[in-house]
Amino acid sequence: MIRITRAPGGNEVVCIRLGDEEMDEDVISLKHYLWTLYGWPTWMQRLLHHDVCLNDGTLLEPDTELQLVLLDGSDVCQEEKDEALSDAASNGHVEGTRALLAVGASPCQQFHEDDDSEGSNDGVSTAAGYSHSRYIRQSTALDVASTAGHAEVVQVLLEAITLQTQSKKDEALYRACARGDVEVVTPLLAANANPNYVFNFVYVSEFDDTLYDEQAHWTPLAVACLNGHPAVAQMLVEARADLSRLSGSREESICCPFEHAAREGHMQVLRVLLDCFGSDLSQEGKNAALYFASSAGCVEVVSALLEVGAAPNCEHASDDDSDDGDKDSAVDGYSHCRYVERSTALDMACTKGHKEVVQRLLKAPAAVTKQEKDDALYKASARGNVEVVHFLLAAKASPNYVFTFDYEYVNRHAYDEQACWTPLAVACLNGHPAVAQMLVEARADLLSSAGSRRSLVCSPLQHAAREGHVQVVDVLLSAFQVCMDDNIKTILRTILQDPSMQDKADVRAMVQTALDNA
Repeated sequence: MIRITRAPGGNEVVCIRLGDEEMDEDVISLKHYLWTLYGWPTWMQRLLHHDVCLNDGTLLEPDTELQLVLLDGSDVCQEEKDEALSDAASNGHVEGTRALLAVGASPCQQFHEDDDSEGSNDGVSTAAGYSHSRYIRQSTALDVASTAGHAEVVQVLLEAITLQTQSKKDEALYRACARGDVEVVTPLLAANANPNYVFNFVYVSEFDDTLYDEQAHWTPLAVACLNGHPAVAQMLVEARADLSRLSGSREESICCPFEHAAREGHMQVLRVLLDCFGSDLSQEGKNAALYFASSAGCVEVVSALLEVGAAPNCEHASDDDSDDGDKDSAVDGYSHCRYVERSTALDMACTKGHKEVVQRLLKAPAAVTKQEKDDALYKASARGNVEVVHFLLAAKASPNYVFTFDYEYVNRHAYDEQACWTPLAVACLNGHPAVAQMLVEARADLLSSAGSRRSLVCSPLQHAAREGHVQVVDVLLSAFQVCMDDNIKTILRTILQDPSMQDKADVRAMVQTALDNA
């Protein structure tokens, strides 16, 4: 057994049984072991046996008593001391941190650090849309201790920081808030770190190292709300953090902390903010939060926001990419364009199929208009959300509503024509037989033309046939059996003559049988 005591004082440091630890039996290996335990770098340690200094290569004997002396590092450069302090702080070594500060290591020396955005310690990269990038930052010992959640080390470093280093405290507060480390946030706020500090960084592409034109700007409260840390949010609110300050990384994600919490569905965080600010929240902020909460399907969040007056029928700008699968654009030949619309909270809940949210919004004190219900029915039909379609039809949404929108190229040059779709037409286009059946039973117009380009403006049956949706075709042909007339026969003949139907034998056979039986 090797027993090590500190000199002067004689306090025991550690007892080691040779062979029990994964280390060689020489002095330098013991120094490395003490470094991993306490954060004392090897250059700071001097080991003595009977007041004789041991060389690094000296082999250790069992049952030896050694004395440890920590040197002042007078022959070590400042950079090496600072790097050792950063390492000790990162690993939570309180003793090593104290010792290095005592020999002049700086708690505020910055080190260059590239941080991969996936799993980033600051918790904003993926949510901000930078999943294939990293950001460049300068970190101090205080930063890394705050990020790692080493509260006692943070306290030691704060005691060593002077008033001239306020920005270092502020940045450390941001990092601790991003991680939700309450024990670290507490001493930082007590040391007057600024709860409204704005943390800035620039993203760089992981593929070609090119900088983005824009920076990311985040406050401690915003990142705590984004990452779902209610206790930290409560502490920041009590420290008078500004709820109205906007934060984000890209134009479409720059919003107030309240909205960030709603986007991510953090109910407990929203409760903290609602309890503290309540009526002081802006109507715009409440409405936007309701929009995101409805999109995420968070019923409790939606209910809480409706209780404080959020409006379910307030529109929110939304650009929908053409290949998202819930509309007609990719099938209709618009694979390089998108359409621009303004969606409500009800629209988003219907589009995503959140039936409980839809029910709650329909019961909101603020009345949902007939057109808003109709819009929502179209979007639910496009997605094939059967239960949502059922609720909306029961709420008197029209199965013959015509949903109209303008397409535009991605370079913003708009087409001259509009896209016009009924709920039945888009359900047939996207292959949703159950929804088509419900709409037929609700007396949807089976012959109403719909489409986005003149060559594709046709009946719901033709859209289903073109896409080869056999089950949908069967639903419509069954409905036609009780109302077969010359117009329907013309549609059936048109389908059989359509060149695009040559490879859809099943559909052709079904249509031919229906025509023969007419």
